[in-house]
Amino acid sequence: MQDSRVNWLDLDSKQIEEVQHQKQENDKQKALETLGSLSKVESLLLESINALQCAEDNLLSGGKECGDPFVTNIAKYIDGLSQIGQLSTELDTMTIPIALCDYIDQGKNPELQMKQNYAVTKNRNNQQRARIVNAYALQKYLETGQTYFEQWCQQQTQTNPKAEME
Repeated sequence: MQDSRVNWLDLDSKQIEEVQHQKQENDKQKALETLGSLSKVESLLLESINALQCAEDNLLSGGKECGDPFVTNIAKYIDGLSQIGQLSTELDTMTIPIALCDYIDQGKNPELQMKQNYAVTKNRNNQQRARIVNAYALQKYLETGQTYFEQWCQQQTQTNPKAEME
C-alpha cells in the first residue's frame, strides 16, 4: 500500500481517528509481513548452513562421498542462497542500526539495551507529561485567580463608589 499524505487540518476528530486506526492496521500488516520474511530467511540460512556442513563432511569422508553427495549438498547450498537473494527485496525497507550490530558483536544482550533505552524514554515522557499537566494546572489557576480578582474589584466598586471616581 502506498503512503498518502493526510491534511489533518481538513479532518474532524472522527476522521482523524479513522485515519490513525487505518495507519495502525497498515503498520501491523507490514510488521507481520516483515516477520514472515525474516522467518523465511532464517530457515533458509539454517538449511544452507546445514547443506554446507554436509558438503564439508562429504569432503572429509573422502571416497564416493566426494562425488554425487558433495555436489548435491553444494547445489542445496547455492539454491538456498539464491532463495535468500530473492527474499532480500522484501526486507529492503527494514533498517538495523549499526550501533545495534556493534552491540551484538560485542556479545552484549540487545534486550538489556532496549530496556535501558525504554527506561530513559519513559522517564523523558513522564517529565514532558508533567510539564504539560503543570502548565494546564497553572493556566486554570491563573484563570480562576483572574475571575476572583474581577469579582473582588466589582465588590470594591460597589462598596466604595468614591474609589472609582478618584
